[in-house]
Amino acid sequence: MQDTKTTWIGNPAAGNVPSGGIVYWITGLSGAGKTTLAAALTQKLQLGKNKVVHFDGDQLRAIFRMTDVHDPAARLDLAFRYARLCQTVAVQG
Repeated sequence: MQDTKTTWIGNPAAGNVPSGGIVYWITGLSGAGKTTLAAALTQKLQLGKNKVVHFDGDQLRAIFRMTDVHDPAARLDLAFRYARLCQTVAVQG
């Protein structure tokens, strides 16, 4: 059985990964320093004249109106929303 979610977002084995920008997805526990790391990475990339879009998890949860998401199914749904948003931005370079 094929993993339709993987194919839908992009599957390197199927050759359907969009070209364009690069997505750096930083994950970790609360208070682990994700925002600090993302800010440093953003600054370094911008110094190299790269186009950078920085999405913060707290802001995205508010935008998607999912601030009280705790169960695994809802968190997975939110992760796929993030992935689709990142894909939309990345294909634009």
